[in-house]
Amino acid sequence: MSNELVSGWELRQEAERRGVPVSGKQFGHVVRWGLLPERAPGRWQRGDVERLIEVVSLGKEVRQLHRRVILLRNLNWPTPPDLLRQAMIDTIPSIAAPQRKTLALYHAIQLRYGLMTEAQVARLPIPPSWRPLPTSEWQQRFRWPTSEEFEYIAGPVYTDERALRYNPLVDRSGILAPIPKEELIILLMTRQLSLPSQFPEHDV
Repeated sequence: MSNELVSGWELRQEAERRGVPVSGKQFGHVVRWGLLPERAPGRWQRGDVERLIEVVSLGKEVRQLHRRVILLRNLNWPTPPDLLRQAMIDTIPSIAAPQRKTLALYHAIQLRYGLMTEAQVARLPIPPSWRPLPTSEWQQRFRWPTSEEFEYIAGPVYTDERALRYNPLVDRSGILAPIPKEELIILLMTRQLSLPSQFPEHDV
């Protein structure tokens, strides 16, 4: 029965029977990152093996677990906001060419809302207010919201990432194609966290 409670060892054994070996160390990291919440202390439902396989299998494409935390957030497996925040903070230092990617995001937004043609957008420089901060300051930008505020901001950002990436004008341009999904989410979060007006009690 998929709802039967089992131990972590039993869940790992089931994953191995399905061709996905999971070490105890791997399992511990998955649990600590909030990707496989316990149903009871030290217990999971047998059907949770599907989630475990999903998390571990994604490692073939995305090695860093904190990047997988960002990618695997969904309503069926809600990631605690503080762990999602930490995953984004841990990912920031490994984002290559952040200025180029931020400029691509800026261009994509202009295209999405029909503000300019693709040829016009290509000539736009990055505005000063959009330039990436040094890594430590960039990471600090993610620390000011409370857990509830961070979750409040993150939900719409995930929706916006999908809408932006699959907008016909943006998709045809290929502007966002080189940017991994988790990095685009971080760049969009950065923009939102730079606008404290929704939480005026914070001074960013």
